[in-house]
Amino acid sequence: YLMIATGEVAIVFMLFLLKRVSQGKVFTKITGDVLNIISICCLAEGILSLLLVFYFQVVICAAFAAFFLGFCLLIVKNVINEGTRIKDENDFTI
Repeated sequence: YLMIATGEVAIVFMLFLLKRVSQGKVFTKITGDVLNIISICCLAEGILSLLLVFYFQVVICAAFAAFFLGFCLLIVKNVINEGTRIKDENDFTI
């Protein structure tokens, strides 16, 4: 049940992120925060999947995929935050 709840939280934040991107609000602090939450959800899914490895050995593939996606999203979050910093710096330049 924890895996389902974590997945649902990630889905809700992904829909929120999709709405913000469609509005053109990509390089904002909120977008970076949402990506951080989604990456934490992916890493949590990976940890929860590792708990099931003792019962189902195939779950190791899902755990690896969740960890990989979580780390990729952390990299994207850092890129978005850097882009936000540059955008804010350019907005203050006359």
